[in-house]
Amino acid sequence: MTALERIERIQIDMAGDQQPAPAQVREFELALCGLLGQFAREATLAEIEFKRVIAASRIGAKSIAEAKVVAEAQPAYGTYRIAAMNHEQCLEMVRTCRGFSRSLSEEMRLQR
Repeated sequence: MTALERIERIQIDMAGDQQPAPAQVREFELALCGLLGQFAREATLAEIEFKRVIAASRIGAKSIAEAKVVAEAQPAYGTYRIAAMNHEQCLEMVRTCRGFSRSLSEEMRLQR
């Protein structure tokens, strides 16, 4: 199972008809935190590559804006955007799991 498939599986489980168990949410959070580093690294490497493309585009461009438009037409930009999106998606899922856990803890505290 790929990292993206794992995130999609967690999203499906979190959005399902039944509320996930607290232990399952903790497992989700741990898995997502592990993936977060991988996605951050991929996003950083893709950003570096895209900046190299921008720099190369500046050679024949009249302005920085023109160089950026030319660079955004290159495959490196798509790779960069996908990597950044994956990182952000994983980060949001971590936040969701933490919010869910806090909510459950608060409910249990109020029931006492």
